[in-house]
Amino acid sequence: MPVETFPNKKAFARRLRCAFCNFSGSAELKWASLLGGFCIESSGLLLSPFPLSYLCNVAILQRHMPPSPSSAKTKSASRPLTVSRSELLVNGSDAEFRAVVHRMLAFAAQLDRIRGGFAALVGLTGIQYTILISISHLEADGGVTVGAVADHLHLSGAFITLETGKLARLGLITKVQDFSDRRRVCLRVTGRARELLCELTRVQAPVNDALFDFLTGAQFRAVAAMVRRAVACGDRALALLDYLATHSPGPKTDQGTATLEAKEALGTRR
Repeated sequence: MPVETFPNKKAFARRLRCAFCNFSGSAELKWASLLGGFCIESSGLLLSPFPLSYLCNVAILQRHMPPSPSSAKTKSASRPLTVSRSELLVNGSDAEFRAVVHRMLAFAAQLDRIRGGFAALVGLTGIQYTILISISHLEADGGVTVGAVADHLHLSGAFITLETGKLARLGLITKVQDFSDRRRVCLRVTGRARELLCELTRVQAPVNDALFDFLTGAQFRAVAAMVRRAVACGDRALALLDYLATHSPGPKTDQGTATLEAKEALGTRR
């Protein structure tokens, strides 16, 4: 195996750096020394019994090797955790939790784009389409009030009143007085709205099938139950966020005390 000589460490590092992707000189010398890949003679010349290409390959392998557990723990320890429940931590790290949240955000964005696509096909906004199809489905259980739609979609009654007014002006729903309680107004979809929703299923059904293609029947039922609980937790988390945002004097607040106070306040907030 040929011996390559270098006038000094800087020259050796420079040659190695040029060969494989801008590593720092100190890192290159460390890898080579670990291999016994060079020594310094009394003359000051740096001798390497390994060809430069061999050292480059070793360095590239080092670059792609996962960090050691100790270095990973050091890095994670320097970052504050974004969640504290042990069930949501993996080896004391919140990295997997963050990944799950980001994947859920990506899926939510895809779901919103698909809803917008459905809505555009019938000439509505995303939320108008959601309210219209919700009224259509809720009608099976009897009279549909603004409050029932608001509860179903976890939105405010005032917002539902505003949007149902727009749907009524478009001729897609009617508002009639409830015969059993004249203080209530019932919402009903019109024949035109039923026709639009029926035509939409030609696109809606295959797209929804593709969207949830990863689920078996049993998995779908399990996910449906989990989503119900997730939405309830989301309501509580939003209430907690609102409370902390208005009652926390600053980032130095004792979070444990603030969280306890917030939880006590949740009974009076939706």
